[in-house]
Amino acid sequence: MRCDGFSRLLTTASRNTRKSCSPPSHRVPLRSRGARGHITPPSTPLPFPKNAALPRRVAIKSRPFRRLVKSQAFKSIFIPAVPLILGGLIYILWRSQTLLMFRWFEAAGLSSCIEAARGVSKGLAAFLPVWVLYSLPDAAWTAAGVLLFAAIWSGSQHRVRHLWVFLTPTLAIAGEFAQFFHIIPGTFDFADVLACILSTCLSLYIANRLFTYAV
Repeated sequence: MRCDGFSRLLTTASRNTRKSCSPPSHRVPLRSRGARGHITPPSTPLPFPKNAALPRRVAIKSRPFRRLVKSQAFKSIFIPAVPLILGGLIYILWRSQTLLMFRWFEAAGLSSCIEAARGVSKGLAAFLPVWVLYSLPDAAWTAAGVLLFAAIWSGSQHRVRHLWVFLTPTLAIAGEFAQFFHIIPGTFDFADVLACILSTCLSLYIANRLFTYAV
């Protein structure tokens, strides 16, 4: 009997020694399982540094400029405006000042600014090919019209959208042939017709990619 009591005392002392020497657990206790068996998160929040940088993807998505560029309204305004401004700059900088538009600039008090811009860019005219000065503006304005109406009718499946999208290239090409038959004043140039056709094809491809327009 004495031996049995002494062995029990040694067993109890060894168990207490193991418990006291074991390292404390740093795991955060979880709550009980929910009604469907899912484990709920711990009640104590995990430590997170205050000045920690956000992940790169989150930081980029939170930028307002990136959201603006990706917006449909920005694309509908900016994309058609690019060829429109390009064609206008070619006319302002390098075309003859006998055009009616220069009278409008004079009436608006912009003659001095136009003259200064033409003086700065005068040396570049010798390096530009003829088709850039005379055919590219018509092609650019044709593309601007196609992209503008494609953006307006974006998402629509109505058949009348084709009439508006092809309105600008139809008027541009018809105007060239009207000059050929001397119906309106001007000089017919086959390069202008070819440039309008190519710009229409390119703008239709861009409209399909950006505004989901399909013929």
